[in-house]
Amino acid sequence: MVSEGRGDDPASKSPKTSYFPGWGRLGEFVLNLLRLEAAVEALKKDNKELNDQLRDLQRQVDEQSGKLDILTDFVTKALDDQVRTRAEAAAVRAFERMAMFGGFEPGRAKSENQE
Repeated sequence: MVSEGRGDDPASKSPKTSYFPGWGRLGEFVLNLLRLEAAVEALKKDNKELNDQLRDLQRQVDEQSGKLDILTDFVTKALDDQVRTRAEAAAVRAFERMAMFGGFEPGRAKSENQE
């Protein structure tokens, strides 16, 4: 047997390394590709869940914002009314003081005009 001395007997070599040298790397590539596809699908699912949660949170924020707008309007109107009332009262007091310093007394003027 001539081939025994040279060592190129096909039975002595493993088929993985001699006949299919790239199959191991190709298998790793396919496995990595499948893992990436699974990761992308998981990310898509997570993204959908997060978008749903974000939509719910945005709805809650919009509700709170609406309630806050109503409350702000109420407080603003109440404060405006208080300021207006106080301003009117201050104007009346200022007019009364000016009238008193000028010798005019509101109660006396009415009784004098009626006589």
